[in-house]
Amino acid sequence: MNPIPLPPGLEEFFLLQQMATSQAGVLRLEQGGASSARQEIDPEHAQSVLLIEGEMMVEVDGMVGETIRTGSILTVPKGVKHRFINRGSKPAVAFTVAA
Repeated sequence: MNPIPLPPGLEEFFLLQQMATSQAGVLRLEQGGASSARQEIDPEHAQSVLLIEGEMMVEVDGMVGETIRTGSILTVPKGVKHRFINRGSKPAVAFTVAA
């Protein structure tokens, strides 16, 4: 499994499966890393996240949200601005599905 190169601060995203209307992957963020430089919108897909290891702070719709920890599951509805930031003390790893 080879990581998809990402801009600085994003760390690694491993695409596991991509189909016409969905994709699944693993997101790995180092301490202080973020899923994007700013909150982004996917107008066509909801994104579900299962945090496998570590913790992430979730920003949703322009606001800082809650911190999720290992074992947490959340879904961001399509069309909602969001991003994930690792504020923990170790790398965070999440399984993500956009569909």
